[in-house]
Amino acid sequence: MALFGFGKSKRDTGASETVLAYLEDLQRTRTPVRLQDEKGKGVDALIQGLDEGASTVTCQTQGPLVGASKGDRIEMIFMADNMRIGAGTRIQDMKSGTLVLELPEELEMRERRSQPRARLNPKEGASLTALTSLFEGTGINGTLENLSAQGARVRVEKAMALKGEKKLPLSVSLFSKGQELMIVKLNQVPKCPSPMELSGKVAYLEQGNSGLSIGIRWDKAPSALASFVNGRASAPSKTVPAKARRRPQAEEAHRPPESRPAGATAASAPAAASAPAAPAVPGSPAPVAAGASTPVAQGSAAAPAASAVEAAPANPLMKLKKRSRVAVVLVPEPLREPLEALLKDDGYGRVLVAGTLDEAEACLMVPNLAWIFLDPEETLSDTLSFSMRMHEEHPDCPAVVVAAEEISVPLVKAAQGCGVSQLVVKPYGLDRALLGMLEGFLD
Repeated sequence: MALFGFGKSKRDTGASETVLAYLEDLQRTRTPVRLQDEKGKGVDALIQGLDEGASTVTCQTQGPLVGASKGDRIEMIFMADNMRIGAGTRIQDMKSGTLVLELPEELEMRERRSQPRARLNPKEGASLTALTSLFEGTGINGTLENLSAQGARVRVEKAMALKGEKKLPLSVSLFSKGQELMIVKLNQVPKCPSPMELSGKVAYLEQGNSGLSIGIRWDKAPSALASFVNGRASAPSKTVPAKARRRPQAEEAHRPPESRPAGATAASAPAAASAPAAPAVPGSPAPVAAGASTPVAQGSAAAPAASAVEAAPANPLMKLKKRSRVAVVLVPEPLREPLEALLKDDGYGRVLVAGTLDEAEACLMVPNLAWIFLDPEETLSDTLSFSMRMHEEHPDCPAVVVAAEEISVPLVKAAQGCGVSQLVVKPYGLDRALLGMLEGFLD
């Protein structure tokens, strides 16, 4: 049996429930995945949709996968539950900003280290300084993300050419893999002397939505560091742990709009359900994530199907929260009544429908606001400026969800600076997935 099929041929077996569970979580949380070819060239992407019937996964890429073509084998690598996981797949279709991949049949561990690894919270203040030489070369400062007896992963915050103290851009060209680092200084590592000085080599460089991360390897760690790591972390798993799917998935819910039968409602179209998550360094929290959903006709005034709401298991606490909270929506005219009906059927105690940004701002005076969903006629720039003003003038401003035509790294950063809690790609579906994403702001 061939692992990968082409054209109209079908694989004898499909993806396992574990594979689907991990990929669905990546889609829900908008966790980036790395797609790279056999030469190591790659691009970051977000999972946009899963189609079990066609055994495909659709990814929205953050740039072109240079040199790739249909049928090429690539690796999908991501972080989940503080584990580095990967899978082999092939490109089934390529469009501008989108790759359609064959759904992997299995996942494998892609850990770089065989020894225990301790994750560090940024609030602990542990940092790293590294120099290629004392007086010339390159120096970096950054926040330690994790440690092992073999090395560390650091999110770089500043890079400088030592001679002339010239600031350098943060990119993967900053170092070459295997480059020697004469001095590596670890600062404020819990339960360890500060500072600790070592020497090491660059193991890898990764560029993501939140910046540059570098892996550094050293030969031997001080005993205090080894004790800290062993006390905080367990040995890495050799196999991918089983994971249960969060909810049943109907085959129709994964089918792209163009392949759905005539008469399918917008409520049956899938959308990416997501709560705020790490856009660049998997596993690290961030207030903004690039949300995406499988397209559904923006202008269709489709009423939400009751089954889409009733499919989710009842949660008494969540029902109580919805009943006591107020939702504010600003969407195009054809979507106002369907979205309002969907939210009321889902249990929200009150839904305020605004026609303009000024009307949405007036709603801020209403108590118990849950969130504000903005898809206005104004430009995206005006919407982001509006969000920034709301947060400046109203300290208790609730979460703001903004719909955008497309997602890019500069847009994510700009939205984060304007106080936006979530970006959703237009057109979006009026369905359980959208409701699931909005529920994330009630916790």
